[in-house]
Amino acid sequence: MPVLSEEQQAEAEASIDAGLDLVARVHRILNLEGHHDMSLGHLSWRDPLGRGLWLKRARLGIEEVTADDFILIDFDGRVLVGCAVHRHLEWPIHTELMKRRPEIVAVAHTHPRYATLFSCTREPLRPLTNEGVWFEKPPPFFTETSDLVDTVALGRAHAAAMDGHDALFLRNHGVSFVGRSIQELCLTGIFLEKACRAQITLAQSGLPYSWPEAEEVARKRANIYPPRARDNFFGYYDRLLTRIEQG
Repeated sequence: MPVLSEEQQAEAEASIDAGLDLVARVHRILNLEGHHDMSLGHLSWRDPLGRGLWLKRARLGIEEVTADDFILIDFDGRVLVGCAVHRHLEWPIHTELMKRRPEIVAVAHTHPRYATLFSCTREPLRPLTNEGVWFEKPPPFFTETSDLVDTVALGRAHAAAMDGHDALFLRNHGVSFVGRSIQELCLTGIFLEKACRAQITLAQSGLPYSWPEAEEVARKRANIYPPRARDNFFGYYDRLLTRIEQG
């Protein structure tokens, strides 16, 4: 890494502080949208200085996360900032995805109710609702294990299984999802859970159902999710969090 001047160092630290505050808010937004599961979920953010990634510390629910609740680890899992006891066991999910996909800024692994139930199937996730249209292709399934992805070998296999996709079902376990920005990660997680809920609810109803053809789905995706709409949707969830937390 290049040596930074005092001014550059101060700017970098301010940027990191702002980024960690945003990632912390996304943890709490995802909690509102059903991603909470005791202290088991975790998000990470690629370090702007190239040292590795900032990972939410262990033993903390996602609804409790603040900007002070992250550790910095390198891509081999070594703790650079913070305490090693606070490193989640499934840190290889994050390091291996970021090593394999340099365009990815943020990674999440959570256990939302409907998406976790969906992980017990092998059904393609259909574009039944606008949320399902978010996904260009049905997220694949990681079937090598239903246990923790807590080794580098499993982390590499998990990352390979997600190639070409922004979300992945972990068999009988939960989901992982990624974003080219922190905001994109947040929307992907929200829409994944909503799409799974819609499909499971329809299947339970016993009613016949269908979904649009691929060409129409592509048009809908372009119409519903241009950059300005994505910014607007994230802004809505960010304001919602503020209203709830301020009472």
